[in-house]
Amino acid sequence: MTAIGSYRNVVNSGEKSSNARVLCAYVREKVRQNDTAGLITLDDVNGTPVLKIDQQDGSSLYIYEYENALKEICVSEGTEIELEYGETIAPIKKFEMDLRKDNMLQVEIADDFGNDEFVKAYIRSDYKPSDEEAMDEE
Repeated sequence: MTAIGSYRNVVNSGEKSSNARVLCAYVREKVRQNDTAGLITLDDVNGTPVLKIDQQDGSSLYIYEYENALKEICVSEGTEIELEYGETIAPIKKFEMDLRKDNMLQVEIADDFGNDEFVKAYIRSDYKPSDEEAMDEE
């Protein structure tokens, strides 16, 4: 069973009070698994905020909200990203992210039952700002 399948099964198990918490744990685990120098950024794909995690094989993993669902998609370098084709993890009402200059990633998720959860994950690797953030700092 894949990691997505495991998280989806937990979310679908009827434990309404912990869905948002499980989804936050999912995001935190993805960050921890891939916390390698400069590979984690917040980005924008066609107007949708995404958590972009570059993989060592040249592909990139994107985690994002699309049409009231938390989704992820992994694409090879140079491939056009079509967010609607991402793997649905769970229905949600909100997915907001902020990556501070001190490498603290803050994520807020509201599940479809209205439960809000926050997670903070310190990114131990060197944070690489997106092109837009780099221009804002100049």
